[in-house]
Amino acid sequence: MESSNHQLLAFVAADAYCAEMAALEDALGWLFVLRDWQPGTPGGSLFFLLSQVQVGKNPWKETDARELLNSLDFDGFRKLLHIPSDLELEADGFPPDIRAAIATSIGANLDGLKRVADKRLIERRGHVVAFNKLKHLMLALPTAMRGKQEVWIPNWLQKDSDGRAFDLTIDGVHIQSLWLEASVENIRLMVSRAIIGQAILNSLLGLILWTRFGEPYETPAWAANAVNLPGWYDDDDEAELDGPTAEDTR
Repeated sequence: MESSNHQLLAFVAADAYCAEMAALEDALGWLFVLRDWQPGTPGGSLFFLLSQVQVGKNPWKETDARELLNSLDFDGFRKLLHIPSDLELEADGFPPDIRAAIATSIGANLDGLKRVADKRLIERRGHVVAFNKLKHLMLALPTAMRGKQEVWIPNWLQKDSDGRAFDLTIDGVHIQSLWLEASVENIRLMVSRAIIGQAILNSLLGLILWTRFGEPYETPAWAANAVNLPGWYDDDDEAELDGPTAEDTR
């Protein structure tokens, strides 16, 4: 029975990690789509752009997202979202308290997307690479080699690109490992981050629907409650659980 429980926790931990990484990828994908959105044009339509975006590849890399977000102030981000100005909202009949809430949400979502990009960039995108290996469960090995129940996701690496041809005798072969702690506490953290990532996206799209297209938006309970979930800014908790962590061995 104990072995069966460990296997179940390992599977759920892998599934929770995939949900977290997919949620972050969705949020960045929409950031790029909104960046290129040209309402009223076939080539700049949301449907076309959503069919093209591939987060992690040019020109949709995490570094591109971080550079874009760093270049934006509040007004720039508002423009990227195609949200009307405060004066335009006032003219459309939005009361002061609603306009203030919209402004607060815009600023919070800008910070949230920066956090998303940072999480995708850590460990030289090691978490993203692990997700690409893990999402089809091709490489996911339950193990207790480090004294606790974890899931090990190995990935063969060569070397950082410096313009020089790879030489096995000089560079060696690197294995990058990601470790997911297979515990209830860590699973909760990963699920929390997945929910928070989706809450950011829900807020962005809800704002656009409401302010640009006049469709009243009420934040669903799961998104409103996401602000109280752990795992977003409390990195100390994540480090204490040691999951997910990535390392290079040679």
